[in-house]
Amino acid sequence: MSRAEKKAYQEFVDLLSDNPSSAKILRFRPSEEIEERVFDLIDKSKNEGLSESEKEELIGFRSLEHVVRMLKAKAREKLSLA
Repeated sequence: MSRAEKKAYQEFVDLLSDNPSSAKILRFRPSEEIEERVFDLIDKSKNEGLSESEKEELIGFRSLEHVVRMLKAKAREKLSLA
């Protein structure tokens, strides 16, 4: 796991460990550093191709993004029922 991946997961864990409200979950965004890294990997994958370690890193980011999207969907559902 790359340093950037670890940081992304840590940001998410920090959010969850704070017992966030649904509104706070919906406002969650990764840091600018993480967003830049993901955009760089996506751009590189389209233009130059990725090394195996970069492919694994991008897969890790996409897996985390999937979990965040599921959590945000649940948070939206909770807010709509309130």
